[in-house]
Amino acid sequence: MSAPTAVPRSPMSTLNIAGFSVACLASLAIIVGSLGPWGVVQAPSSAAVSGTDTPDGKIILIAGCVAGASLLLRTAWNSILPLLIAALAGSLCAVGGITDLIRGQAMFDAEGQILGSVGWGLWLVCIGAVALLLGLALCVVTHLQSRKTAVRNRAAAPGTRRPVRSGSRYLDDDPQALKYAIVSLLCCVATVVLLAVAFSVQVS
Repeated sequence: MSAPTAVPRSPMSTLNIAGFSVACLASLAIIVGSLGPWGVVQAPSSAAVSGTDTPDGKIILIAGCVAGASLLLRTAWNSILPLLIAALAGSLCAVGGITDLIRGQAMFDAEGQILGSVGWGLWLVCIGAVALLLGLALCVVTHLQSRKTAVRNRAAAPGTRRPVRSGSRYLDDDPQALKYAIVSLLCCVATVVLLAVAFSVQVS
């Protein structure tokens, strides 16, 4: 009698669908909010200022795109790494958006403008960033629980060897894993660069 073979799980089978859906919608909200108005200035003339008119808005827009790309990558690669990268990008969006929401008028002092009211775009960025982190938290917890269950089932199954815990195991299980890992690394590097740029903007 041959030993039972493990059926590879699809990437979506280890996801919390509700949390993942919230995270996807939240990353879209961040992108839309970055393009939307962040404030209405009253002087020297009344005008709406979009997020992309500010350095922070450009950074948050790119970070939102990185989070969305990482979530898209997670649908094809059964790994926790894209979720962690999306969480890092989401944290950048949350810190940047909430900081600008608290600063208010300080965002426009350099241009000599007077803030009349905060625009819906900045509110949408803050809400979207918090929702993104909450959705990702559910996804991470579900992924870890699914991984523990899979390891326990393999260990209890007769005629199967205990899994070797090494990084190369993922490359053996999935021939596309190396490609996905490279894409994740590029997303991580982009997020770290954005963090450095955001820090330099805040300091200056």
